[in-house]
Amino acid sequence: MRTITIQADPAMGDEWLVHTIVAMPVMPNNGFIFDDDGAFSTHVNRRQEGVWTVSFRNSGVAGYPRTAHYRNPYAVARAIISREHNEEGQR
Repeated sequence: MRTITIQADPAMGDEWLVHTIVAMPVMPNNGFIFDDDGAFSTHVNRRQEGVWTVSFRNSGVAGYPRTAHYRNPYAVARAIISREHNEEGQR
């Protein structure tokens, strides 16, 4: 597997990231991993059409992973960029 790094910076806006999220294929256990520094990471999966799972993971910290499901790709992009779930995420 190859690693591709995407720098999801708020200054870039979320439109470019939305295109990437929408283009994700539906796959049961594969997706994108952002911010993987060995301790913290953001995982995005598309396990069914029209629904994305965003999971914030922090190795060895209680309360992780924090997972929510989204139907709006713009809400997914905002969660990735802010590293926080937003009001559109169903927990």
